[in-house]
Amino acid sequence: MKKNDNNRILMISYYYPPMGTIGFLRNYFFSKSFSAIFNNVYVITTKYPPILNKTAPNTDFVKINRVPNFDYRNLMNFFPNNKKAIRNNINLKSKNKFVEFSRKIIDSFPFNIFFGEGGFIYILFAIIRSIRLIKQNKINYIYSSFRPFSDHFISFILKLIFPKLIWIADFRDLPIDNLRNNVFCPKLHRVIYKRIYSKANFSITVSEGLAKSLQTIVPNIEVFQNGIYNLFESPNISKFNKFTISYTGSLYPNYSNPVPILESIKELIDSDKIDIQYFQLVYCGKDYLLWQEYIEKYNLQNISLIKNEITLQESIEIQSKSHINLILSWASKQQKGVITGKFFEYLNTGNPILCIINGEKDQELEKIYTDLKIGKIFYENDNDKIKDWIWKFFTEWQNDGKIEFEYNQELLENYSWSNKTKELKNILFDN
Repeated sequence: MKKNDNNRILMISYYYPPMGTIGFLRNYFFSKSFSAIFNNVYVITTKYPPILNKTAPNTDFVKINRVPNFDYRNLMNFFPNNKKAIRNNINLKSKNKFVEFSRKIIDSFPFNIFFGEGGFIYILFAIIRSIRLIKQNKINYIYSSFRPFSDHFISFILKLIFPKLIWIADFRDLPIDNLRNNVFCPKLHRVIYKRIYSKANFSITVSEGLAKSLQTIVPNIEVFQNGIYNLFESPNISKFNKFTISYTGSLYPNYSNPVPILESIKELIDSDKIDIQYFQLVYCGKDYLLWQEYIEKYNLQNISLIKNEITLQESIEIQSKSHINLILSWASKQQKGVITGKFFEYLNTGNPILCIINGEKDQELEKIYTDLKIGKIFYENDNDKIKDWIWKFFTEWQNDGKIEFEYNQELLENYSWSNKTKELKNILFDN
């Protein structure tokens, strides 16, 4: 792909390697796409990543500039003995009023500038460094992605200083989430954010559902879905010896709901359709204590394998070794099309993807599943259908030692990042 030799881009990216959370993935693959489109790609990111990834991917294709940062995530690192306990306490007691108030403060303007991810130190030094880079290297594009808001705020300030800059504002999440009621005075926030994002030249998000929710603050937003995440080559990985359903990710109390899958598995075991010595349910993630509570409630300890926070590479290996990968999502009148980053990791495995949606029907997700033939979507009252679907694959595995399943490879190619790069170039230069 021919590069635009006169164009250079600056990415403002709190989440960037070696940041050890899933938030960096979209930014990382955007930087790879930008490196194929632009002559030079510069990245502003944190000097002190609060969560390190032990197996960070290659970043030699960009010019990274690290600036000081200090926020609540860094603060937790001062209490290493209590850090996991604090996180799990928050997860287990999500209705705690103090926790909810704190989360709301962190998400609300202008507190998100001072106390949100990055913090005021990060914002200040990022602006100073960016001004120097823009002047020295004649940068004419900037990119930022929410969350955190600090990245968008930095880009907004830079756009005011350099009006000719072309700002690409990306949204992986909703700044104002009616479902979670995440900010104070949402009407005022809509007014403020609409003025801020009116400065963006291009606004993009991950799904049609999020685009619809964002239209009140970003009227001309386009959908740019994620591509398939393939960070680590894992050739010829053997499956688990037991038939395995795995879930690698976070739990979202009051939104996602693991009860239908757990009840279905319990009923299959109790009816002797599944022999527990050949069956395994795997959970990997930071919410392991909450998952453990569910497991104990349904007396599934004898088939359960639970791992605490693991590296991205370990997570991808577990997904590849599993027979079915599980997604827990949600949908409501206010918000649909919740397509998590985990979904695109799962696509790379080729395994059936079982999705359980808490709430209303989600036509956007259902269309993706139908077109790509990647698995099945169920809802909270579909226990009998879930049981039949799992039992069908388990029986096939018992009889043949494997399951026959294949995605629609032709359509799946549309989700490769090479195609995404072409799509991005069309958005930026052919409009």
